[in-house]
Amino acid sequence: MWFLPMGLLILWGGIIFDIQRSQAYQYHFGQTSIQLQAQTFAESTRSNLDRINAFLSNIRSDYLEKQSRFGEQVSHRQEFVSDLVDELMVIDVNGNRVFSNIHSKSEPIYLGDKDFFKSHIGRGVDSLFISQANLNPLTHHWGLQFSRPIFNGNLFKGVIVASVSSDSLSNFNDKISLSNSVVTTISKSSGSILSRSVSNDEIYRLQLKGFPFNNPNGPVKGVYQRVSQSDQTNRLFAYVRLPEFDLIVFASQPVQEVMAPFEEHRIELLTTGTLLSLFLIGIGLLVMRNQKQSERVEQKARESEAMLLAAIEATGEGFVIFDQQDRLVFLNER
Repeated sequence: MWFLPMGLLILWGGIIFDIQRSQAYQYHFGQTSIQLQAQTFAESTRSNLDRINAFLSNIRSDYLEKQSRFGEQVSHRQEFVSDLVDELMVIDVNGNRVFSNIHSKSEPIYLGDKDFFKSHIGRGVDSLFISQANLNPLTHHWGLQFSRPIFNGNLFKGVIVASVSSDSLSNFNDKISLSNSVVTTISKSSGSILSRSVSNDEIYRLQLKGFPFNNPNGPVKGVYQRVSQSDQTNRLFAYVRLPEFDLIVFASQPVQEVMAPFEEHRIELLTTGTLLSLFLIGIGLLVMRNQKQSERVEQKARESEAMLLAAIEATGEGFVIFDQQDRLVFLNER
């Protein structure tokens, strides 16, 4: 019966090895997949941010050179960013909004206290500023502002601002073929969330902490696993830095979903192993039963032979048995 434990040992040794190998492969595949999706989303995000930046730069030139037809220029150029930019504003040196493509001039408003204006005061640097995500009290939608300063020579003339819906920056899963379970997020390097494909009001109030990308000297991209601050789900994260915008783009997927194919394979292996084990055990029990039956038959034969020999010895006469070839088979003492 040595073959039964040996067979079971070989069977389950192979199953355990295959489970460990499959688990490592699926996890590595998940890491590679989520990194690829994060990279794809990062390239899409970089393209959109470049479009917004180019729009602001071009429309800023139109404001200085073609003020009489500025509204027409805005309508024409916004066609190329209509999927991103909701509103374009011009704020003068005093912080007053002097132009909006969706609000009439009869609605003066002071915006000099906003970060997208104050960030350009006194700096003398032509740079793009991206605000924190903020909730529009009228539409109840989250958005952010992209702004650039307006210079006439070296003279600061105001700020041009593009308002962008947060949703429009991260809802690209269908366009770039991301998995339905993948959540995409854009945040500042400080951890402030600007956009998320699955979001609510609490999401934009979170400050991401303890992430590898919080370190400004960290790698440009990476993959890691941790419990998400937003939904308390154990997720696999992949991030890509966009240093030219001081942003982090990342994609995440629940580890349970990443490992789902492995779990299915593991269940199949365990089920198959259990059935094969039961089959081997059944064969083993059948062999043991046959062996015991053979032993009982042999035992009965020996007992019958002993009784026959005892009876022959007790006859009191000489007794000899020869086989068909006249060879001596048995004789008693007498």
